[in-house]
Amino acid sequence: MSGQRINLSPTHPIPSSPRRKFSKSSVIIVTRFPPGLTSAQLDICDLGQAFGVTAPCFASASDATLYSLLAFTAVSSQHLGNCVNDENVRADIVARSRSAVSQIPEQDVSTNLLCGVLTWCREILSGELGTPVHLPLDGIVDLLNQCVMPFESHPMATPLYYLMLRFDLSRALADEQPLSLPLWMPLDFGQRSELATRVFHASAQALVLCGRVVNLIYGGVESTGHSESLISQWSGLVEELGSWYSSRPEESKPIVEMDGKGDSFPTVLFTTGAGLLSNQLYHTAMLLLLKNRPRTFKCVSNYKASSSMSSLWHARRICGIALANDSRGSWDPSLLASFVTAAKGMTHSAQHQMLLTRLSDIGRLTGWNVNYYWTTLRQEWGAY
Repeated sequence: MSGQRINLSPTHPIPSSPRRKFSKSSVIIVTRFPPGLTSAQLDICDLGQAFGVTAPCFASASDATLYSLLAFTAVSSQHLGNCVNDENVRADIVARSRSAVSQIPEQDVSTNLLCGVLTWCREILSGELGTPVHLPLDGIVDLLNQCVMPFESHPMATPLYYLMLRFDLSRALADEQPLSLPLWMPLDFGQRSELATRVFHASAQALVLCGRVVNLIYGGVESTGHSESLISQWSGLVEELGSWYSSRPEESKPIVEMDGKGDSFPTVLFTTGAGLLSNQLYHTAMLLLLKNRPRTFKCVSNYKASSSMSSLWHARRICGIALANDSRGSWDPSLLASFVTAAKGMTHSAQHQMLLTRLSDIGRLTGWNVNYYWTTLRQEWGAY
């Protein structure tokens, strides 16, 4: 299969099995779970709405894709009060998804890729977020590597890659481990408007930069003894992040940014989930770098007076962004892991109570199980 190109287009239709009738429980899933319930989260970086518009078109031609989308929605929303909470209903749709996926022909790389990514992400959301996850990515990465130029020939490949990267980043931050997914920077963002392309590109840059920082900090580079290489990589990432921050498009900048007084957190508001995600991941990357500053690194004069070189400043920014984020579609597992990472550094009891309350609110808002993160923070602070 080496060299095969992924192609989902009207001239390259997806091979599909004969359409089966929905069971009663499947009909409940379709009617009770609004299409936009999950797609807004999946499309957090994408104003072109690949998961909200493009993926359902592919689902109309493929049972495996249809059931994979439904199963992802059912599992990711299982704790929402306004959705189906019947475990048997969820189990039915997940079983149908697994059955349909198992019947995808091996040569149908397109459907295998799409369903593989959705299944992998679904498994992460099905348990307590933040707990160690051991889900192999080899098969999915192989599917990407089998294609000559997957990001140009597959209209869902770029959104799928960045979806995987966000979920993998959440796992890496929680486990304090390097990424499992290789870092690429696809430049082809498909048939999107100039605005959507600009915003998507800025988000992709921030995501990849944060991933590079995670790999540097948690990848064991310091233990190799190559201090000069470490300092060079560290300072290079600081410069790249600074360049991203100063040149980010207007759509990625906050519309409100006010510093908090005393122990209170700043107020930082955005008009889009993409802007929120890219800025929070920028602050996360800077927080990790500054908390792990090489001992032999000497600050340049213009760095010393800058609040952006304070790890606490970035941690408080992350918490402020999270406290103001009250849209389900603007939450992502990577943002949740980032929030917990920053919250660990807060020292005042009043801050602790505010952040724990917010964590519970996020769980109710998204339908995710945040119990592990709750326990982690309480143990980290050692005051409860």
